[in-house]
Amino acid sequence: MSVSVIIPVRNGKEFIGECLDSVIKQDYQALEIIVIDDGSTDFDYQTLSQLDARIKVIRLEGRGVSHARNAGMAH
Repeated sequence: MSVSVIIPVRNGKEFIGECLDSVIKQDYQALEIIVIDDGSTDFDYQTLSQLDARIKVIRLEGRGVSHARNAGMAH
């Protein structure tokens, strides 16, 4: 069984590193990390997928946190 962690973000460059670090340091190894970039203009979140093979980034056009979470669940 694997666990998916959904992280919606919009212009959260200042916090995303700490957030990902916290998730990656968990003991559970069967982990998928889905970062939903909800129309950010502060950082290219696609580059995060190069840090760890478990990180997947989905780009949306700024439709709000609820839509971002739902998109992560659909993925």
